This record gives sequence, C-alpha cells and structure tokens, in this order.
Amino acid sequence: MATFVAIRNKKQTVGALAGVLKYVAQERKTRQGDLKFVSGYNCVPQCAYIEMLTTKRQFRKTDGRQFYHFVQSFSDDDFLTPQEANAIGLEFAEREFSDFEVMIATHLDTGHLHNHLVVNSVSCVDGRKLHQNAADLQAHRNETI
Repeated sequence: MATFVAIRNKKQTVGALAGVLKYVAQERKTRQGDLKFVSGYNCVPQCAYIEMLTTKRQFRKTDGRQFYHFVQSFSDDDFLTPQEANAIGLEFAEREFSDFEVMIATHLDTGHLHNHLVVNSVSCVDGRKLHQNAADLQAHRNETI
C-alpha cells in the first residue's frame, strides 16, 4: 500500500523551486543503468524549471507560494519495478493535478521506491493558483491507496 505525504517547504522562492527540482532529479537517486526515472506531466523534466517560471510570468503570478512538494512511497510488498512506480506517479499527477506542471522523480536509493512530485503552484491552463489544505492532502491519500 502506498503512502502520500506533503513536504513542508517554508522557503517559497524561485530559487527554492530550482533547488527542489535539482534535488529530486539527482542522477544517483533516479538512475538505474541506462534508465533515469524522471518524468513530467504538462512539462518536459529537463525544462521543468523554465516552463514553470514561464507559466508564472505569463499569468503574472510570480509571488507567494511557488510549488508543492509531495512524496508517494511504496511498500516492498507492492513488488513494483522503478518503471511501474514512475508510471503510477505520472498517472497520479494526471488525475490529481491535471492543469498543472508536475515533475515526477522516482528515487531508488533507499530501502523502498518512492516518487517525489513537484507541482507548480500556477495552472498552465488558466493561471489559477493551486491551494492545498489538510482535506486536500487526505483526498490525495485516499486516491493513492
């Protein structure tokens, strides 16, 4: 069974966004042989930072919260491959954050597979800001099960 948690990022600057995107996409955490398990929903992972900033500027919403950071963890009992875990994260992003740019990075460097999802706070479709609260987090958790 998967778990889903929000990571509190008190620093909400474009620099912090760049740092989180860089952290989650680290080669040593996401690479297995020739395969790297980083994908994007509504964005290209290698350009996610620029695409997210462009969206914010396009809709003149460059202040306040810049991103949301979530971790979706899987049990060893799920017997998932890294490909399957990343695909689950991508499907989750499409279902839960359909109008937003999301980078999904599957980390392989711990005892269990887990996805980091970094979600732009501004919709790339209509420019609305994403607001998440405890009820939203619980709804995401219910979708993860």
